[in-house]
Amino acid sequence: MTELTTAASERVPLATFLATLPTDVAAQLKAQAERIDALERQVVGVRGIENQLKVPFFVSVAMFAVGLVAFFASGRDLTLVRTLIGEVGLCLLLGALPVLAIYYTFKVRHRTRADQAAFEANRNHFMPHGAIYFPAAEPGRTPIVVLVDPDKAYQAKPSKNDKVKAGWIW
Repeated sequence: MTELTTAASERVPLATFLATLPTDVAAQLKAQAERIDALERQVVGVRGIENQLKVPFFVSVAMFAVGLVAFFASGRDLTLVRTLIGEVGLCLLLGALPVLAIYYTFKVRHRTRADQAAFEANRNHFMPHGAIYFPAAEPGRTPIVVLVDPDKAYQAKPSKNDKVKAGWIW
């Protein structure tokens, strides 16, 4: 076992970090790193979906705004527009934004679960040893750990909503 001579918040390769730990701890952390890598591979296709949905978001916001104006139309000129749009068109205009929100939520649900599981693995296994694991962003790249002070690592701050069940918020 060798001692790392790096300062806190420095990036080091995973293998270098594991070499500084006892063999049994290093094996446990390596297994956790492989688990985090597997989680990352499951959701890599969803990363960046926000950029892909930028244009549909703005279009659906504009459709929603036009739909609201047509829905609350009371003047003669706007009543004609509402008549031309029709009830089906009004439903399409007002429904575009909620449908996009549901689609986004559906697409990122696995990413949210995977990110939470990776965070828990980091908090429970890597942070007590003074590191945070980051999987390689691209194939062939070296996974890294960022050295942190284990005493200053993430401490959960309970909130009043921790006792509320998820379904009860809505």
